[in-house]
Amino acid sequence: MKYNLDRNAKFVSMLVPFAHLAAATTHTGIDTRGYDEMSILYHTGVAGATAESQLSVWESASQGTEASYASIAGLTPTQVTATAGTNTVGVLRMDLRKRKRYIRVKNVGDGTNAVTFGVAGVLTGAKTAPFAQPTGATVIGSV
Repeated sequence: MKYNLDRNAKFVSMLVPFAHLAAATTHTGIDTRGYDEMSILYHTGVAGATAESQLSVWESASQGTEASYASIAGLTPTQVTATAGTNTVGVLRMDLRKRKRYIRVKNVGDGTNAVTFGVAGVLTGAKTAPFAQPTGATVIGSV
């Protein structure tokens, strides 16, 4: 039997890829209800001469405001610092059965020098199927 990832996982955008300068960039929470696991993919481009970026993962029982979220200890990738000509891909894996319902990511940069990156989430272990991909997540081809 052929395995189709797009039929067995839900893909969500968490931080849109662009040159992040802000001291803090936060995405709205992702509703993880109905899934057992989540992988967060953090893909950085080449950083500026002194640029820094640190991603952290936050959780909350409700969508709420930023104040309702708390950082999840142990789910922080290595800080991204300038390395000429280097791209980085990091993957964080989470057991959602031990987490609160809403998950978001927060980037803390140095506020001056850009780090180009994007963050996507992949929800797996759906309790019910079928399910629809969120708006903007489209299968663009198959070979």
